[in-house]
Amino acid sequence: MSVYEACAIVGVDRADLQKHGITLPCEAVLSSGDKVVVDLFPDGLVDAGLDAFNAMIDEGNAWPFEDRYDEARFRSYFLSHAAFAVTLQGQLAGLFYIKPNFPGRCSHVANGGFITLPTFRRRGIARLMGQLFLRAAPALGYKVACFNLVFDTNPSLSLWLSLGFQKAGVIPGAGRLKGSEELVDAHIMTYDFRGTGV
Repeated sequence: MSVYEACAIVGVDRADLQKHGITLPCEAVLSSGDKVVVDLFPDGLVDAGLDAFNAMIDEGNAWPFEDRYDEARFRSYFLSHAAFAVTLQGQLAGLFYIKPNFPGRCSHVANGGFITLPTFRRRGIARLMGQLFLRAAPALGYKVACFNLVFDTNPSLSLWLSLGFQKAGVIPGAGRLKGSEELVDAHIMTYDFRGTGV
């Protein structure tokens, strides 16, 4: 069991977020012009979320996992804390979570995991999820965010930089990624919420 799965499960509800001006469900218009709905991750989309997560594992170029997850393990890892779904015309288009990166004395450091389903990429869904992360994480009490493994080859690297994340360090040769003959470096990305007024 990883540190992520060992942290105590912490629930989140709409009232927690609404106190900080985040009302869910909410509609958003993407840069592509598509209208999407963002909400807490519903049970009815667990199968679609699991499929999306396993597809990312199979792609082998953005997440560190090699073995596919079953539903119980997906719920424990991805849905254990604050998880969100982005839907377009009722279809799951993106999903992300916010949870402690570390236990105990460092549990105020948030981690996030983001997936945009392949058929919905390049429409602005990742940016929308990133923007919501930056509002929701401090509203949920996190003081800092840390993304441990943003690979050099991952398009999200430029997204995180554009949203104000900082490169805190590099892990040389961190990933044995599909499609790369060489080990791929990973960046540690951080965002400090203190002083943001949330």
